[in-house]
Amino acid sequence: MIDAKQILSLSDSALAEMQKVAGIALNDELKKVTQMGTESGLSPMMLSYMADIQKNMKFMIGTMNSLHTHVKNRAGEIQNLMQEVSTLK
Repeated sequence: MIDAKQILSLSDSALAEMQKVAGIALNDELKKVTQMGTESGLSPMMLSYMADIQKNMKFMIGTMNSLHTHVKNRAGEIQNLMQEVSTLK
């Protein structure tokens, strides 16, 4: 049987890690790259690359939030169905 609490726990920890990476690490790195500029020999594509990574991380965080909500909703529905089935027996 699927353990909704375990899935929610895993999604919570994954979501927290993704938010940490997207919110802290990428923003700091993007600021550093912007400050250094292209004079330091960095590829001009680096800024757009970092922005794309940040955008993708935000999309994945949104997907994780949706997954978390979906698991909570379906777990509640399954519990309600299980209660109904148990009363029929």
